[in-house]
Amino acid sequence: MSENSLDAWRSEFIRYPRSPRPAWKYIEDLLLRAGKPKITFKEKTDHTLIMVRLPVSTNQLPKDLQKMYSSLGVRIKDTFYEMLAVAPRKGMSTFRSELSKAVYNSYRHAWLHLEKELYLGKSHPAVDAFLSKKWDTLWKNTTLRAGRQKKGRKELVSTQSRFEQLLRVGEEIHSIVENGVDRGLPPNEIRKIVYSRISDAPWAEYVFSSQDNHCAWKKIPYGRRIICLHDPGSWTPRQLAIALLALQSKKGYQTIEKKLANFSHTPAKVSKRN
Repeated sequence: MSENSLDAWRSEFIRYPRSPRPAWKYIEDLLLRAGKPKITFKEKTDHTLIMVRLPVSTNQLPKDLQKMYSSLGVRIKDTFYEMLAVAPRKGMSTFRSELSKAVYNSYRHAWLHLEKELYLGKSHPAVDAFLSKKWDTLWKNTTLRAGRQKKGRKELVSTQSRFEQLLRVGEEIHSIVENGVDRGLPPNEIRKIVYSRISDAPWAEYVFSSQDNHCAWKKIPYGRRIICLHDPGSWTPRQLAIALLALQSKKGYQTIEKKLANFSHTPAKVSKRN
């Protein structure tokens, strides 16, 4: 894909190049301080808490940056849950899998070390040999097998929350396009009006780009006619929201649909029967 073809939609709207001012110095400082987490261990009646506490927060950023992120509907909480389902590199496990494995293995090693200290090397050689074999079996049986991790409810909640934000914007865009069509505006004028509304959004390129892997309209699999922004009868706000979410998370359209369906069928809390 050529750079010119990818940036064509930007040239359509941005006549005079302007450079954004990312707050990366603040983010660099925040991330470097986050590299020294505090880990605590607490046992409750029916569960154990292994907590990782980072000494940083978005609330430590300058107020104007906090306001900017808030106005764009961007939350680090949402992107964190999204990243849990992503693998750092091809062929690697997801961050959720790696985190889960690290927590489980540290807990497992603590128990195995405790049992070894309590029972091995303290009996008659014949008994100790028998216990050592049993301990080896315990080690083997408690080794995690490779397999897919089930998605947590918090990930589903995050997906649903981001979908609802995008759905509201999709409804507004649909209304703008319908109004433009009713007024007889040409497609390029409708695009300009929509651009003025969403130009600062991180997903704006997916609305205007014509490239296959950057175009929300080509991501929508349903419809008997060509789906495009300036034809409000060819798409719905829900379809646009799902397509934008799919492109942002680099997943298939139907995958996002399934996640949203799973959320609607997942109980928030399972009550215990008496």
